[in-house]
Parts: sequence; C-alpha cells; structure tokens
Amino acid sequence: KKWDTIITELAQIASARRRIDADTLSKATASHGLTVVAELIRQYVDHESIVEALGKLLPDSAAPHAGHVAMVQGPWPAIVTTNWDGLLEKAWTHPQCKPHRDLWGDQMQTLYRSDLERFHASMKAGVRPLLLKVHGDLKRHDELVLSYRDYHGVMNGHGGLGVLMTWLSTEFSLLFYGHSLTDPDLQQFLEATHAGLGHGIGPHFWITHEIDGRAPMARFLRERFNVHVVHVKDVDGYVPKLREVSAWGWQAPLGFSVRRTIPRNSGKGRLVVTIDSSAIDKGLPGEVALSLARSGD
Repeated sequence: KKWDTIITELAQIASARRRIDADTLSKATASHGLTVVAELIRQYVDHESIVEALGKLLPDSAAPHAGHVAMVQGPWPAIVTTNWDGLLEKAWTHPQCKPHRDLWGDQMQTLYRSDLERFHASMKAGVRPLLLKVHGDLKRHDELVLSYRDYHGVMNGHGGLGVLMTWLSTEFSLLFYGHSLTDPDLQQFLEATHAGLGHGIGPHFWITHEIDGRAPMARFLRERFNVHVVHVKDVDGYVPKLREVSAWGWQAPLGFSVRRTIPRNSGKGRLVVTIDSSAIDKGLPGEVALSLARSGD
C-alpha cells in the first residue's frame, strides 16, 4: 500500500479508538498534510497499537508483484529497502527466481539497522541474496520508522547508517529510484558527503518521471552531486527500466569512470543496488541505488 493510504487508515483507526480527536486529524491533514498526521499518530497512539494496525494493513497474505520479482532477479548483491512488508522475501520464492535460488540458495538473508556491521561484512564477503531493512518491519518493530521524526532521526542520528551510506556513495554508483531526490534529508546527506569529499563521489543516477535531463533541477544535481537524471515517461516506465538495467548488469561487468556518465571498459566490477520497492508500488518516496563497484574492488 501507499504510505499516504497507510497513514490515513492508521489515523482512522486512532480516531475510532478515541486516541486522537477526529476534528484535530482533519485540521492537521488540511493544514499540514499527512507528515504531521504521522507525527500525531506517533505521539498519541501507543506503539503496540500501531504495530497491530499495521499488521492488518499489511497482511502476510499479500503477494509480490512483477516489480518485486524483477528486483530480486537483478545482478546486485544487496537490496536495501525502507518498506515494512515482506514482499521482497516472498518474491525470492517465486518460480521465476528458481535459477537464482539454485545459484545462491533458498533463503534471503534479512538484516536490520542493528545488523549494519554484519551487512557490511556480508557484502564484502559476497553473501547473496542480502536484504537490509533500514526502517524495520513487523518482525522487528522496535526499529519501525513511521513519522518524519523517526525518519529524520535515522538519517541524522544513527551513526552507523550514515557511515554505510557514505561508503556506498563513495565506492559505488547509486541509482536513486522514484521520488527519492525530492527528500530534503537525502539531499542533506548528499550535501554533507559532497562537502567532505567533493566531486570524488559518484557518478550517481536517478530514474524518475518527475523531471527530464534538460530541467534546471537536473543540471543542479549533475553539477552539484554528480547525479544524472534518467527520465521515464510515467510511473509505468519504472519496472521496464529496472528490467533493462538488470539485464544490462548481468551482461556487462564494466567499471564506471567517475567523470563519465557512460560505462567504459575498465576491468571487472560488481553491481550493487539498494532498492525501495515503494517507488514501483507508486507509493512511498524512496531510494534505489544501482551501484557498480570500481575496477579492482
């Protein structure tokens, strides 16, 4: 489900249980949007009730769609998601993924923010398939990220995650997927990384239907953060583009020049991608990072 749908339904549950006054919710939604509503839910609804409600909104019976299957079939050794559901794990069991399971094993290793050292070590050791849930899920609801305050705290207060993201942004080329670069915290992270390391980061890429490569925003991202826009016509273009990138990745073990936007023959490299499936769901703003490790890594 979309994030705004989930927040709206959580608000209705909170109102029905008399945790938050319905008029207060209505005014907050009209004046400030669902981000503030999420803050109200986090403040006035106890954690156990939130988890119980999310369990009803994200049932175990939900099935993965083509986008999830395309993700787990990709050549990248790691997936990082901000989604709470278990659809990526389910997608790994899809019949189309049998050749991949025969190669890498039947189980997808799922890790969380408290497992960052293990995630980093597993990536370097080539453990696959590897999934990192940076916003928790219903199995690890102690790490659940729901409100903006939660999200801001994760992006700015969890030192290990910041170190990991810096490592990814300097050692790999990231592909931001969907609406992610409209996120002010993510822009702040890029700004901080750029301030510390300059143009040595990237190149990075952003698949989006929001702007094309000729837009002023695209030029700013390219010149400031070495982020290059890959435009798709509309939201229906995301899954085909993901499949295209995946197919290319399996066939072309190329390195990236940090000063070019096109691949060149520079020795063998490894593709890594961090993915938020919500963009394919046409829901949550989120990031997907396609990364090609530099030659010799």
